Amino acid sequence: MTNAGKVVTGVLVGTAIGATLGLLFAPKKGSKTRAMIADKAKELGDATVKSYAKAKDLLGMKNDKQNELA
Repeated sequence: MTNAGKVVTGVLVGTAIGATLGLLFAPKKGSKTRAMIADKAKELGDATVKSYAKAKDLLGMKNDKQNELA
C-alpha cells in the first residue's frame, strides 16, 4: 500500500471513529442514535466503495500508460 493509500485509509477510519463517538455521546434516545450510526456507516461504506473504484481506475490508467511506454 502506498503512503497516499495509507493516509486515505487513516482519514476514513478516523472519521468513522470520530463520528461514532460523537453520536454515542450525544444526548439522544438510544434508538435514534443507533439509526444515525447505521445511516452514517452506510454513507461511509458507499463513499469507501466509490473511492476504491476511483483509485482502481486511476491505477489502471497509470499501468496502461506504463505498458504503452515499455
